[in-house]
Amino acid sequence: MSGFLSSIGNMGPGASALGGAASGAMQLVGLIPARSVGGIIPNCVVSEQHRSDLQVTEHPVEVGAAITDHSYVRPVELVIHALWSNSSQISAMAAGLLSGNIPLGDVLGMATEGYAAQMYQKLLALQATRQTMTVVTGKKSYQNMLITSISVANDARNEYGLDCTINCRQVILVQTQSATLAPMQQHQRPWDTAPVQEGGPVTPRPSPGSTARALVQMGRTPINDAHGAVPGPV
Repeated sequence: MSGFLSSIGNMGPGASALGGAASGAMQLVGLIPARSVGGIIPNCVVSEQHRSDLQVTEHPVEVGAAITDHSYVRPVELVIHALWSNSSQISAMAAGLLSGNIPLGDVLGMATEGYAAQMYQKLLALQATRQTMTVVTGKKSYQNMLITSISVANDARNEYGLDCTINCRQVILVQTQSATLAPMQQHQRPWDTAPVQEGGPVTPRPSPGSTARALVQMGRTPINDAHGAVPGPV
């Protein structure tokens, strides 16, 4: 193919421009991925709405403090209006049946159930998996996305098609690390740095010189004494 384009370039300025355009088109076909939601490619994308928000604290921030500690980026949200049509698969089913690439049973299933209905079931199944996916749009490819809602409009105009709005939201993934602390005997200040140890159930007791202990010995409790109850026998 490169030799063919080179020979076109040697034929003159017009042919050279044609060869350059053809080469550029071939590069674009390989570089620009098709719009898709988790690998499901719509027949037509009517609109895409991208939303990226930065959450900022409403409390006053001290002068000189790191502003990054008082703001964070919220998950990206996408709203995709996509269309599928049964008519888009008529020629594909016929070509696949004639070439033998598509079994007859699959062709009959697509013809009876409908291609648009199958795409709707695929979207629902993709949402039910609750697994992160990649969404490719005309502006950017988004990783770690989940389908939050699928809204389908069905009337007489699109009975044999699928007109749906897909809402996606990004899941922000982070990596954590764990460390094992040294034994308490190796700590210089174990009361500050040693890990918490299970000591079992503990019953609280009043200290020997506490006011609560003295009141209990007199037959009174702190609550009754606060309300002026008559002390019991000593």
